[in-house]
Formats: sequence, C-alpha cells, structure tokens
Amino acid sequence: MNILDVKIDSLSHRDAIDKVSRWIRKPYSYTHIVTTPNPEIVMAAQTNNELMQALNNTDLALPDGRGLQWAAKRYKQQIRHRITGVDFIHSLASISPQKKWRWYLVGGAPGVAKQASNNLIKKFPGIHIVKAEDGGAITLDSIGNIDALVARIRSYKPDILCVAFGAPKQEIFMQIYKHKLGAKVALGIGGTLDFISGKRKRAPKIIRIIGLEWLYRLVREPRRIGRIYTAIIRFPLAVMRSHK
Repeated sequence: MNILDVKIDSLSHRDAIDKVSRWIRKPYSYTHIVTTPNPEIVMAAQTNNELMQALNNTDLALPDGRGLQWAAKRYKQQIRHRITGVDFIHSLASISPQKKWRWYLVGGAPGVAKQASNNLIKKFPGIHIVKAEDGGAITLDSIGNIDALVARIRSYKPDILCVAFGAPKQEIFMQIYKHKLGAKVALGIGGTLDFISGKRKRAPKIIRIIGLEWLYRLVREPRRIGRIYTAIIRFPLAVMRSHK
C-alpha cells in the first residue's frame, strides 16, 4: 500500500524473515534493499524527492510505527504487523548461526557498531559478523563519493549489511550503491544499533504494546520533541487532509 505516496508492505514478521532468507539463498545479482519507514520518515519524504524515490524503489518496506497502522485504517486497508528494526535484526540473528550468514554492520557514532557486534555475538553465539564500523563522517553531500567504504563492504561479500546512517542518508546510500555493494541484503535500520549496543534503552514491553513508546522516549530524551511532534501531530494531520 501507499501512505502519503510512500510504499509500505503489509506482511507478518515471519513472512518478512522468509523473504530475506530466500534472497540470501539466491545467487547474487544486486543488493536487495529493506527499509523501515515510520511516520517521521514518511513526512520527510514529502519534501525530499530523492528520499521518496529511494523508499519507493526498495524491495521490502517494513512498517515501523503504530502511526502507519492507524493511517492504513484511515485508507480502509490493514498493516498486519508493526516490525521494528531491533526485533527484525534479532530474529535474523537468531537463525544466522545455522544459516552461516555473514554480517557487516556500518553506521552509528564511533564505537557503537562494534559494541552492537559484541552484544549480538554474546546473545547469539555462532553469528558471523565479518566487520563492524561507523563508516566515518557521512553527509548527504558526500554519499556519492564514498567509494572506499563501498569497496570495503564489497570485499567482505556480506549476506546481510546493516546500514545505520539514519534517514534519509541510509536509504539514499543503499539505492545509489545497490549494484556495487556485493551484499545479498541491505537493511536500513536507523538508530537500531544504538539500542543493540546499549547506548539507548528501549521502552518496557508493556509500554510498547500500548503504543506509548513515544512518550517514554520524550521523557528520557526531551531533545526529540521536534521529531515526536512530527510523528504524532504533523503526520496524522497530513493523513487526514489527504483522505478527506
């Protein structure tokens, strides 16, 4: 389905895992791209055509945000499951040792990817993470000129590449280089490495279930108020205006 002209896939968590597994089993032809759009990213795409095109050219767009489920109902459609980056990475990591998948983590602040790698190895013994790095200082202006990073990724031939540059950088990066990365699948995971590394704490499960994760984050990180305002005020208003 499309929400404010952004592609969103509606499928179960299990079906999403199976789809990625099938791509990894196939001979490499190009990097399959998985994005995790949320209301904030959807709103950013309204004024960023390059981000809009990148989102709509992904192979799989996992809905990360209850706001997207609400919006789908306004359009008389249904998003079956919210699939967060952390949960999706953990599900893939849990079956990775038996599949012998090769992982490459890139993004986050210095040291975050490495700590996330260490935590994944502890939690899922046998997972094979070939490289974990922050990737250096990457801006929208420099994305088209980071051949050294792309060459490093390609040299390791990862099955799963986790890209944590944040939106819109990660989506645009994956779209530009999907024929050069040499990875079977690239996942745009935003701040997921922060959670996996322990740099940031997830809301307790009950808070996530009742849909108040945004309030938990606001209390812990008041500087996020602008982003939260976009997700819980601007996004619903834009959806209602588009569906009059």
